[in-house]
Order: sequence, then C-alpha cells, then structure tokens
Amino acid sequence: MKYLSVFLVALLCITFSCEKDITVLNSQERLQNKLDDFVESKPQLAISAAIIKNGHLYTAVSGQSFDDDSFDEQRLFLAASTTKMFIAALTIKYAEENQISLDNKISDFISLDDRFSEDISIRHLLTHSSGLEDFVTDEYLGAVLSNPSHIFSSDERISFVPETITLPGETFQYSNTNYLLLGLLLETWSERGLHELLRQDIFDPLNLFHTALSPYESINGPIEHLWTDIDEDGIMDNITELGVTTEALLSGAWASGGIVSTPGNMARFLEGLIEEAIINETQLQSMQQFTEIIPGQYAYGMGLQKITIDGEEWIGHDGSLLHYTMAFYHPATDSYMAIMANQEGYDFDNLLLGIADIF
Repeated sequence: MKYLSVFLVALLCITFSCEKDITVLNSQERLQNKLDDFVESKPQLAISAAIIKNGHLYTAVSGQSFDDDSFDEQRLFLAASTTKMFIAALTIKYAEENQISLDNKISDFISLDDRFSEDISIRHLLTHSSGLEDFVTDEYLGAVLSNPSHIFSSDERISFVPETITLPGETFQYSNTNYLLLGLLLETWSERGLHELLRQDIFDPLNLFHTALSPYESINGPIEHLWTDIDEDGIMDNITELGVTTEALLSGAWASGGIVSTPGNMARFLEGLIEEAIINETQLQSMQQFTEIIPGQYAYGMGLQKITIDGEEWIGHDGSLLHYTMAFYHPATDSYMAIMANQEGYDFDNLLLGIADIF
C-alpha cells in the first residue's frame, strides 16, 4: 500500500503539472482562434492583440498584412489617440515635479493668438473642456492629401485650429487640439523635444522597445501599411503604396496621436500606469477623476476613458488614424488588453469582450 500511495501521489503531481501546461497553451490557442474568427470575411484586415493576465503576456496576430511572411507580434501599428494616455501621464508627472498647478493658465507659458482664450488652463486641456475646436479639419486633411510626404511643424498644426465659440469649462468637447497644446507646454517647460521626454520617462523605464513618437526618432521594425477605401468602390486600398507616408500622417497627429507601438507594448504601458510605475497614486487618481459624458456608457478623465460594456467597466483609451487601436484595463479580471488593426469600423468592443472571456 505504501508503494501504491507514493505512485498515486506522483501520478497526481504529474497530472496537475500537465493540466497547468495545457491551460496556458489552450489560452494562447483560444486567443489565436478568436482573432482568426474575427478577421474571417474581412479582406485586407490585419489585426494584432495582447493581454497581460497574472503577469503573463499573451499575443497573437491574424489576417492579411501587406507582408504576410513577416507579420508577427512585433509589427508596429499607429497608436492614434491612445497616445493621449502617454501625454496626460507625462503632463501630470512633469507639472507636479516642477510645482506647476494644473489650474495654471496655458497663456502663462506659451503665446497664442486670439483664437485661444486666455482663461484656458492645463486642466481644461487634459479633460477636453477647453472649448477649442479640433484642428483636424477639411483644410488640414486637404493639406495632407495634397502633399502626402510633408512633415508638419508645430506652427502648421496650430494654424489649422478654427475659431473657438465655446468658453473654457463650459462643456466636454473632444478635440485633438488640446493635446497638441499639451505637447507644446511640455516642450516649453523642459526645453526638450517631446519624443525625448517620452523616451526618458515612459518608453525606456517600461522597456517599451517597440514604441516611438514618429517620425522624431527611429522605430524598431516595420509599420503596418495604411488602408482606406480611397475611391469608395467598396474595396480597401493600400494607400502606403500610393505614396501616403506614415511619417507625414504621424507628424500631423504628434502629441494627439503620433505614437507607433505594438499591442504587447501598449498592454505593458497600461500595466505600468495602473501599477504606478510611471506616476504615483495621487497622480493616477487625478487621471481617473472621470466626468460622465454618456450616462452608464462613457466617461472621460485626464487622458483616460472609462467605458461600460455589458455592465463591466474598462479604463484606457481607443483611437483611429486609418489604423484602429484600443488599450484598456479590465478591473473585473485585473487584466490589461490591447488590440491594434490596420483598418477601423469593425465591432472591436465585441472582440475585446471575447478576449476577456478567454482568460
């Protein structure tokens, strides 16, 4: 009996060990299957996803990239407006370290013309309550299309901002202009380039080796091509091959959406943000002072969105710049998820829920 007991214990240990390995393997396989199912019947869609659960990073890619042979989890996508999370964290961190109040007026630091109210504060920019109109206008888009390789300067970006009709603090109005001005503030305060600050305070400390503010620093790997139905014939066109450059597009977006990254790096950033590896608890709480915009569905803090899907809250941001990116922390499962795709317009919320269910 003694030998039988030893044998049974050993057998149980082996069984449980194998089951643990199978669970990890099945989770990875199910993530891959989830992406494969999502891209089915979606021509030219390339998608990459990552989730961090219990400290373990899972990644998968699927679909038709412009270069299928090298399409893997290190392929870069445009982070678009998820860039705002990085800029907000950097602004709050820098302001506190230099004893700058978020309620200081931006006119105390930078000179702007009469399109910009002198009462706009740093807080107004962070929370999209400045009243400023979005610089992404028909005029701006026309400038991009007429010269698709042009690299925009700060003065050129600001020149596209329309006249403002709403006073600061009156209402929430999502505007990329707010984060352009935050980028200018950061460069004015530090007398350094925004890309240098991001590299020093966020990218390098978190080992985000595949993240950069393009085109102001070199990137580590190829960027997924740009796709859109340019001739409206129902077929997606690879406009990178038509001469539109990601460098020009990102130079226009800059502090409002100019980061390139991978889902794995985006998930690592969120983990670092929520776990207070970038900013402290008080600063993180400031970012999460949410104002409800759509009751029960959508709220905005400082560079962070809080969305509710099927009754569960997600904290992070999404964005589109021909590519689509979403990066969210899911408190219910204590997991960090990021999805990046070379096209927008699909039900990515449902994909996010499906990935969460796997783990």
